[in-house]
Amino acid sequence: MKEYDVIVVGSGPGGATVAREMSLRGRKVLLAERGGRWNWLGNTLSVAMILQNFGLTVSRTVLPITQVTLAKNYGGASTLICGCAVPPPRKVFGEVGIDLTEEAEEARKELFVGKLPDDLVGQANLRLMEAANDLGYHWDKVEKFIDAGKCVPDCSDCMMGCKRGAKWSARFYGDEAIAKGAELSLGTRIDN
Repeated sequence: MKEYDVIVVGSGPGGATVAREMSLRGRKVLLAERGGRWNWLGNTLSVAMILQNFGLTVSRTVLPITQVTLAKNYGGASTLICGCAVPPPRKVFGEVGIDLTEEAEEARKELFVGKLPDDLVGQANLRLMEAANDLGYHWDKVEKFIDAGKCVPDCSDCMMGCKRGAKWSARFYGDEAIAKGAELSLGTRIDN
């Protein structure tokens, strides 16, 4: 029998963050992940294999509901996304008296958030943005949590498991937790 101070269920952005923070505070942490560790996803078949019900799950009342945490993989859905970074909406949080400006800025720095240079953006996307701006729509590139210095033009591996470590995923935090003594348990199902 092993004992832990903290057991974190799921290794996506939320779980990996908690595991990292608890490990940095000297807690004995178990990070439990239902899936395995697909490093290079490679194609749509392998992506489909780690998706859980294609983002839908059934509640106890048997109603289909959308599920945000849909990937059974170390790092969760963050291993599949293309790295788009959107700040917390000030209007929503401001209406209830919450200011996340400091926290958002801290996250921006830690996750290397910024706009990609044009040579890392597809020509079709640049042309679409130009056409939209010509029509008066004021389009701009979406910020990404991608370290442009590690990218190469015409790569497109962001959603297939970035081999260069350019795109942030929850694995960055999970690996940091493990380096600080956390234990990772793959293929672990937790039932309440």
